[in-house]
Amino acid sequence: MTLVLFLFDAARMAMVDVEQWQQVKRLLPQADLGGFIRPVTVAISSELVGFLLGWRWLGVGIAIVLGGQLAFNLTATLQLDPAATIPVRPWSRRDRLPVLIADALASTLAILWIAGEQWLGWSVSLLGMVAIYLAIKYAPAMARARS
Repeated sequence: MTLVLFLFDAARMAMVDVEQWQQVKRLLPQADLGGFIRPVTVAISSELVGFLLGWRWLGVGIAIVLGGQLAFNLTATLQLDPAATIPVRPWSRRDRLPVLIADALASTLAILWIAGEQWLGWSVSLLGMVAIYLAIKYAPAMARARS
């Protein structure tokens, strides 16, 4: 269940990231956006492989997907916002610290689950973490859509 929820969010984020890259590239054709698009490409590729393998070997798939997320958050050095006055901003590790902590927590829970330690407990914890993440991320948009 957790992998399925994460699949939808990862697919949406991949589309958003590629669309933002395309928009910024149109605005600033000479800009070097490699610090964004290379990590995005690696993350999308690893997520595709992880989701495909996850249908057969769930633990391996989860590990690859989380590894792709961690790789993106460790290596992306730019943050893009085509609607902002400054569409390309540096993205330091300090700015990414909360995301890196969440990645580390999710990876730890997944490793414990894969290792077979209290399987149900870690599965429920990981599902809860993904549910909270999705609620925080999408609740404002859902509230705006209702009004």
